[in-house]
Formats: sequence, C-alpha cells, structure tokens
Amino acid sequence: EAPVVEAAGIRPLGQGASDAWYLLNDQKHTEVFYGGSAGPGKTFLLCLWEVYCALRYPGTAGALFRESADNLQKSTLVTFFEVLTKSRLAEGVHWRYNDNKKVVEWYNGSVTYFDYLRFMPRDPNYSRLGGRQYTRAGVDESDQVEERAVDVLASRIRYRLTEFCHHCAAPGMASMSEPVDCDDAGNPTQWRCYKCGQWTKGLLPKLGLTGNP
Repeated sequence: EAPVVEAAGIRPLGQGASDAWYLLNDQKHTEVFYGGSAGPGKTFLLCLWEVYCALRYPGTAGALFRESADNLQKSTLVTFFEVLTKSRLAEGVHWRYNDNKKVVEWYNGSVTYFDYLRFMPRDPNYSRLGGRQYTRAGVDESDQVEERAVDVLASRIRYRLTEFCHHCAAPGMASMSEPVDCDDAGNPTQWRCYKCGQWTKGLLPKLGLTGNP
C-alpha cells in the first residue's frame, strides 16, 4: 500500500498562472513565457506543468533548465520537490530521484531531466544539447539564458509527440487514429483520435519559459 504523504495540497491557480497553464496545454502555441516579479510562483507553475505531463503521458521525457547548476540545485529543484510533496506523490512509490544524473524517474516510465544552460566559450552553439530528445522542456528564469541556448533547446523537443492524444491522453494515437489533415508533402498533421473522437495534433513541442520581462 502506498504511503500517505502529509501535505497541504495544491491551491487553485491565480488568473495569470491559469492563463499560462492554458497556453502550455493548448494546440496552438509552442513557446509560452510566464513572467512577473520575483517570487516562487513562476517556478512552481513550470514544475507543476512538468509533473502533470510526466504523469499524464507515460514514457515521455521532460527537462527543466536553469542558467547555472547552483541556481538549479538551490531554487528550481527545491521548488520541484515542493510540488511533489504538495501533490502527495511519494518517493520510492511514484518517483525516484538520481542526484548524480539529476533525473527523476517516474513509476510509469516517464523521466524528468534537470540541467543548466550557462554559456561556455568552448561551446558557443550549445552542441552539448545535440543528440538529446525531449517531449517538452522548461527554462526557469530564461532571461538569464542566451537566446541561442533557447533556440537549440527548442529544436530538441520532438520525442514521442504524436503518440498521445492531447484531449484524452490515448496512447498509440497516430498509429491507431484516422488522419484528417496533412501538410503539403502529404504527411499527417492532425488525426481524429480513435478513443475520444476529437481532432488532435498530438502533443505540440512545448517550451515553457519563466523570467522577469
């Protein structure tokens, strides 16, 4: 039997956070910026979104970034674990954290990576991101990060995007659903979900950004 995690729970989101949440989960926007004054609310929303997606879409890969490893450890990760506690998700039951690899492994096969995007003169094009594939990603305090880093990261969000319906999270969506729209080359871009019957593009390559505008 899973242990009961004592926690206060998640409070209802305010209007600004609710608007950002809608954009993070819609079928139109691929980059969503949520800004505001200093405080934990922006980071909390970004972490909550990653937890939600990791649980809703099994076997997917998310990533949360910060400009430096120090800020990642002292701020973003602290808030992420706060979200887990308030969501009543138990370590060893729902998730496990590998501190050496900076990755959370979820009970359903999803993973959440944590990394930093500090500019390095020996790697001006952020080639260290090459070969990585994510289903979604977030950059906390993105105004501290080089624009080139954000662009390269966005190009890495392409893992298992058409395998789920964004309405009902039905697995195997593209392979089991009827295509209803195609691009100029004839490749399907939208399907009628075999489970819920609604039209879906699958999961868009979402990049969530927080910072001070």
